[in-house]
Amino acid sequence: MSVVKINDIKDQVEALVTRVEAGETILIEKDGRTVARIERVDTKPTLAATEGFDFEALRKFTDSLPPAKESAADLMRRMRDESY
Repeated sequence: MSVVKINDIKDQVEALVTRVEAGETILIEKDGRTVARIERVDTKPTLAATEGFDFEALRKFTDSLPPAKESAADLMRRMRDESY
């Protein structure tokens, strides 16, 4: 794990990203204290979040709902305008 001062980031962005892609974690330091961490993101798709989920039941449920009376945009505008 490396520590980089915030003032040095601008000149090192590409090299830092390359190091992060290789698996290194970079800590960002500002005024002598660590304020951020840059680390590689796992981009492999995973089904763990949807395993065992009954999509057919969800589809049947949503199909049973009545049609919306207004568009999502109109609903958001109305909610915004009715707020205090």
